[in-house]
Amino acid sequence: MGTDSGRALVIDDERSIRELCVMVLAQLGYYVEQADDGDVALELIGTADPFDLVLVDVHLPRVGGIEVLRELRRSSPSTMVVVMTGYGSSAHSDEATRLGARAVLLKPFSIELLRSLAREVVPGAMGAPPQTPMLAHPLGMVSERLMGQADLSRLYQQIVDVTHEVLALEQVLLVLVEGGVPSLAASLLPPDESARWLDRAEWVIAHGRVLSVVPDMPRPDGIADLAFDPQHTYVAVPMLFEQRVAGALLIERRTSGGWGAAQHDMLLAIASIAAVAISQMRSRGALAGLLASYRAVLAQSQDCALLLDGKSQRIVEANAATVALSGYSQDALQKLAPQALIAADYVYGLETRVNAPEFEATLHARGGHKIAVSVAVSAIAYADRPYLLVIARDIRERNRQTQQAIRAEKLSGMGRLSASIAHEVNNPLQALQSSINLLLENRLSADRHRQIIQMANAQVAQLVGVVQQMMDLYRPAMREGMRPISLHELLESVLSAYAPQLQAQGVAVERLWDAYLPRVRGVASQLRQVLGSLIQNASEAMPSGGRLVLQTAAVDSPSGRMVRVVISDTGGGIDPESMGSLFEPFYSTKVDRTGLSLAVSYSIIEQHSGTITVEATEGGTAFVVLLPAIG
Repeated sequence: MGTDSGRALVIDDERSIRELCVMVLAQLGYYVEQADDGDVALELIGTADPFDLVLVDVHLPRVGGIEVLRELRRSSPSTMVVVMTGYGSSAHSDEATRLGARAVLLKPFSIELLRSLAREVVPGAMGAPPQTPMLAHPLGMVSERLMGQADLSRLYQQIVDVTHEVLALEQVLLVLVEGGVPSLAASLLPPDESARWLDRAEWVIAHGRVLSVVPDMPRPDGIADLAFDPQHTYVAVPMLFEQRVAGALLIERRTSGGWGAAQHDMLLAIASIAAVAISQMRSRGALAGLLASYRAVLAQSQDCALLLDGKSQRIVEANAATVALSGYSQDALQKLAPQALIAADYVYGLETRVNAPEFEATLHARGGHKIAVSVAVSAIAYADRPYLLVIARDIRERNRQTQQAIRAEKLSGMGRLSASIAHEVNNPLQALQSSINLLLENRLSADRHRQIIQMANAQVAQLVGVVQQMMDLYRPAMREGMRPISLHELLESVLSAYAPQLQAQGVAVERLWDAYLPRVRGVASQLRQVLGSLIQNASEAMPSGGRLVLQTAAVDSPSGRMVRVVISDTGGGIDPESMGSLFEPFYSTKVDRTGLSLAVSYSIIEQHSGTITVEATEGGTAFVVLLPAIG
């Protein structure tokens, strides 16, 4: 096939439309490529030489046709773009025209109109009329008559009538699968005579291919049981609905001759357009019923509600709350791709979040405003067609209240911290001040003088220790670089250090290791400090013996693969009221300790992008550490 006529790209997720356009453009001499979604189209546009002609559907999966048009205007302004739509929205037409589209074709459209537009690109190469006038027959009339119907039964009869008129046929029948059974939808024959054609329709539907019986031509295999007049031409064409065969268009021509490739292609084109017209009318009917069911409920909702077509992902309906919050009109919303309106940190489409927990996202309102929303997605099946119901709740006020609560908790925590610091510092300061006063009186013996100096020195050391622990808490020292670490090796090292103490107390140690535990990246000394602190706390909780269990595992989490370490004891547990304060600085259930070890541990694990939590267990306590796994 020559390429003097130019290069064309057809973009449509409906295979029958794509194939029809490819056939027409190829007949005109184009080298044609095709794409079934916007992502594939953008890849072709970005990697191939500029196209002379691009036909693009408005509603495409993932990236819409208008976005493709914008990219073409940016990267290839000389390309002639024709936009196709099955919805006829003036908003689509206006936007496409503003972006430089040569034409907007309403599906089903006239093939002659498509040819006329294609000839504008390279008139000299494509100006020659088709060899057979049949190929230029007014399919525009076919489109207008099919699109002008108000109900399905009338549409079915029009399909039969226009096929009869265009191809000058004696018999035309339309058979559709209803409830899983092929049945006659429309015919030029009386019902009793039409019944004998059903076996041919069943063969086509079952095999999914054209059945063609032409005089003096070999017959297809597998039709020995089907009766045909040897002097007549019979053709049955499968009709595709949503990529599945759900009907057949059958014809009979009794006159000899006059049936060739041109007539065959025309029948295929009519069947494709008819299938699209039926599918769209069914979809419109189903959508109207669905909207009637949901509008009453959604209209009263204070939350934003979007109804999406489950296949194309386009917005088909938005409630008043969405219009009010976003600032877009109903028509403008239906032009937007859902991901352009609601953006979240997910890779795939909203269909991947069906029935999943609510997730937070950003609603991009008109004028560039960003609104925090909580989103839930549900799947709806109506009239055998999938839809998605997306509910988005404005959470700005909730977030504001949460931030206020966090600030209040921080202030409360600062108050408790200040009181704790005062307690921890005042005691040694009091002792230090008393020691200094005694020394200043100069009434002490040499031994007593030395004793007071040693006491004062101990109090100073205690103050230095408090300050150092505070520095460790709020600025964990990174004396070593991060490196891959085996937590099993660290745990064994810590257990070895505490073995004498654990044995003396009669504490049994149980290891539940994951044999394939991944390594983590961290500072070994800091993680050893955390594990040592947790094991020491567990040991001190069991002075009269018990069981210390160390369990490791690799787990999946929303933030990725993690390594989990659980250190649990049988020391009687912690008061539930104390659970929420365990990781606060200076909080302790032991009166003889400053209570900074858990707070420092919390800070260290946080610096390692992990978490540490505490859980009550039967007869004890468990501390759970999660750290990001390597690999």
